[in-house]
Amino acid sequence: MIVQSRSKIKKIPTKIADFSRFKGSPECHGLNGIWNLFSIVKSDFKAVCRDYNIYFPKQANRLIELKPLMFQFNIHWDEWSNSNYCNLSSEEIQVVNLYRKKGDLFKVGEQLGLSYDLSLTYLSKAIRKLKTSQSTTLFQKWKDFKHLDSQKPDEFLDVPLEGLHHIFPNRVYFALQLFGKNMREVLEKVTLEELHKHRNFGIKAENELRAILKKYQCLRFLKK
Repeated sequence: MIVQSRSKIKKIPTKIADFSRFKGSPECHGLNGIWNLFSIVKSDFKAVCRDYNIYFPKQANRLIELKPLMFQFNIHWDEWSNSNYCNLSSEEIQVVNLYRKKGDLFKVGEQLGLSYDLSLTYLSKAIRKLKTSQSTTLFQKWKDFKHLDSQKPDEFLDVPLEGLHHIFPNRVYFALQLFGKNMREVLEKVTLEELHKHRNFGIKAENELRAILKKYQCLRFLKK
């Protein structure tokens, strides 16, 4: 038996054992030869599976489970999943995001450098977490913190500092969390001079902090 090659110039055998006999042919040399060899291997593999009744189950469509779970997050998914209020791991988030686009765990694993089984594990864990009340509660907390009223400074001062992570740049947030659990406690304890001792807190960070405190009408509490 023979099969047409990719370039359609010559014909090559369908058996791997006979491939070496065509060694000097352009159909069995270089990149073109690799493609033709892969075609034969793929064909032989399918034939072996049929002969030995090897069954490969189709992927379960986990999008059927995932899509309804995503409705509650709506347009906020990207922001929430990147906040400290999300209870999914970074790997689980990556797999969910890619699976929503591709719908194929083999392709997801290929892009992330993961095996199919590991991709499935991450996706299953993510779905299981999104079904829990913990995810719903954390999402609601994130929305509450996200929509703080700038006209109510006491709200801003008493919110746990972790709830303001999405408001402050990282260089500001990580410096502030060293001094208290909320902004009221931080502003009572710390001075600008002490903040500047933090290696990532410079003039730019100070200006960012001032701008945020001004927005929430708390700049007067910042001590030099």
